[in-house]
Amino acid sequence: GGGAAAVLIYHSRPLETYPEEWLREYVNSIAHQTFRDYDVWELDYSDDLSVNVSLVNRYKMQAPRRYTWLKEHHRTHSEAINRLLDIIQPFHYEAVFNTHVDDFYDSQRFALQFYHLTKGGRDMVSSGFQYIHSSHELPLLKQPGQIFEYHSLLHP
Repeated sequence: GGGAAAVLIYHSRPLETYPEEWLREYVNSIAHQTFRDYDVWELDYSDDLSVNVSLVNRYKMQAPRRYTWLKEHHRTHSEAINRLLDIIQPFHYEAVFNTHVDDFYDSQRFALQFYHLTKGGRDMVSSGFQYIHSSHELPLLKQPGQIFEYHSLLHP
């Protein structure tokens, strides 16, 4: 098996779309998670096969376990994540952390979500992100303990 968890990073032309500061903060927020038992899977799905973007390498993130970078063209964000999910399925991860390049995360996000997915009877959780506003200013995560809400989909 692949181990405890997988972190999914997928993008198309992020350097043309987002300010460098946002992308650096996004990667740093993944790198500084207190939960460390995860592999990183990054998919660059832009149609320009001559441009290869690895945010993990660009910002010198050290993946705690394994890092896998892929380049495949997909038309939409939904197609890209579905492809990544197909690729990682045989690894039988206990949890999968979906990330977005226009968000950044509280350092406890993965730890809290992993707990609720593996011991809390949850099938899916959404929590612990801060949307980066179009003002290009990075907001501070305030009261991170209050941003977590867990939802049980199949175990009421």
